Amino acid sequence: PKPGSYDIVSSVYDGRKELSRDSLQVQIAGTTLTIDPPGLTNAELLVKHPFDLTADGIPTGLDKVQFLIYTFRPGQPQSLYGFNTPVIKGRASGSDTQTYGVNGVYGLIVQV
Repeated sequence: PKPGSYDIVSSVYDGRKELSRDSLQVQIAGTTLTIDPPGLTNAELLVKHPFDLTADGIPTGLDKVQFLIYTFRPGQPQSLYGFNTPVIKGRASGSDTQTYGVNGVYGLIVQV
């Protein structure tokens, strides 16, 4: 579904007789995550490469979010870590730095 506010209605029936009905309003956020740069080609080895992380469209009522970062690298165990950052006017931002030690395929996955 698209971002917005939705009503969900649930009913319980016994045959054709409605026994109960309840409704719930849910808010679907339209949060957008941007990673800059979105990728690297020919990255230099043993050099710190910064990535700027920005989440926009965070629902009102949240004063902080967590960026969860998952990385994988050749010959090394996978890594999962995160950090909290404040939300200001629906936006949160932070940064991460990656250093690559050997040639190969690396992965950086970010979740808000």
